[in-house]
Amino acid sequence: MANSRLLTKSLADFLFGFYLLNQVLEHATNHTQTRCTQFKKNLEYISTYREI
Repeated sequence: MANSRLLTKSLADFLFGFYLLNQVLEHATNHTQTRCTQFKKNLEYISTYREI
Protein backbone atom coordinates (compact mmCIF):
# COMPACT_ATOMS: atom_id res chain seq x y z
CA MET A 1 0.00 0.00 0.00
CA ALA A 2 2.81 2.42 0.87
CA ASN A 3 4.58 1.64 -2.40
CA SER A 4 1.43 2.49 -4.33
CA ARG A 5 1.14 5.87 -2.57
CA LEU A 6 4.80 6.65 -3.18
CA LEU A 7 4.46 5.77 -6.86
CA THR A 8 1.33 7.92 -7.17
CA LYS A 9 3.02 10.87 -5.46
CA SER A 10 6.13 10.49 -7.61
CA LEU A 11 4.05 10.42 -10.78
CA ALA A 12 2.03 13.45 -9.67
CA ASP A 13 5.22 15.37 -8.84
CA PHE A 14 6.73 14.47 -12.21
CA LEU A 15 3.62 15.55 -14.13
CA PHE A 16 3.41 18.81 -12.19
CA GLY A 17 7.10 19.53 -12.90
CA PHE A 18 6.57 18.72 -16.57
CA TYR A 19 3.57 21.09 -16.67
CA LEU A 20 5.58 23.90 -15.07
CA LEU A 21 8.46 23.37 -17.48
CA ASN A 22 6.10 23.60 -20.45
CA GLN A 23 4.58 26.82 -19.10
CA VAL A 24 8.00 28.41 -18.58
CA LEU A 25 9.20 27.43 -22.05
CA GLU A 26 6.01 28.68 -23.69
CA HIS A 27 6.30 32.02 -21.86
CA ALA A 28 9.97 32.35 -22.80
CA THR A 29 9.22 31.58 -26.46
CA ASN A 30 6.42 34.13 -26.62
CA HIS A 31 8.59 36.73 -24.88
CA THR A 32 11.48 36.14 -27.28
CA GLN A 33 9.27 36.37 -30.37
CA THR A 34 7.70 39.58 -29.10
CA ARG A 35 11.08 41.13 -28.32
CA CYS A 36 12.53 40.16 -31.72
CA THR A 37 9.56 41.69 -33.54
CA GLN A 38 9.84 44.89 -31.51
CA PHE A 39 13.60 45.03 -32.12
CA LYS A 40 13.08 44.72 -35.89
CA LYS A 41 10.49 47.50 -35.83
CA ASN A 42 12.89 49.71 -33.89
CA LEU A 43 15.66 49.04 -36.41
CA GLU A 44 13.34 49.96 -39.29
CA TYR A 45 12.34 53.15 -37.50
CA ILE A 46 15.96 54.10 -36.83
CA SER A 47 17.04 53.43 -40.41
CA THR A 48 14.10 55.47 -41.73
CA TYR A 49 14.89 58.31 -39.34
CA ARG A 50 18.55 58.42 -40.41
CA GLU A 51 17.65 58.64 -44.11
CA ILE A 52 15.72 61.86 -43.59
